[in-house]
Amino acid sequence: MKKTAVTLKAKEKSMARRFAENCAATSGTAIALCAALLCAAAVLLMKADVSHSLHEPITTVISALATLLSTYVAGASGKSTGVSFGAICGFLVFTVLFAASLIFGDSEVTYQALVKLLALVSAGGIGSLASARKTKNNALKI
Repeated sequence: MKKTAVTLKAKEKSMARRFAENCAATSGTAIALCAALLCAAAVLLMKADVSHSLHEPITTVISALATLLSTYVAGASGKSTGVSFGAICGFLVFTVLFAASLIFGDSEVTYQALVKLLALVSAGGIGSLASARKTKNNALKI
């Protein structure tokens, strides 16, 4: 009896570790994709005459798209699915971007940070949920 309890605890720890590793890998992918998209947007913004007030919404949209795509790809590859996985990945991406903006920039905590948090967590959840629905539909078709 004790042996099965120990085995179940080991399996739970293994599953939790795998979930954490998948979240970290997906969040890292989202941050790398976000950096690449932000560099491309910076080049376009330098060439176009865009108002300075649009820079923050543009970065929020790009960050949300990067989070959405990375959680969708991670879920479609079968690593992890579920809204909680995507939401946690979105929160991790927000934490890294927010910490970087506080450390390297002279930004303040405003309501736009809350909007970015909600956008990234929602995008992560939606991307993961969409990939779960896609894999579920593919499984039903086969």
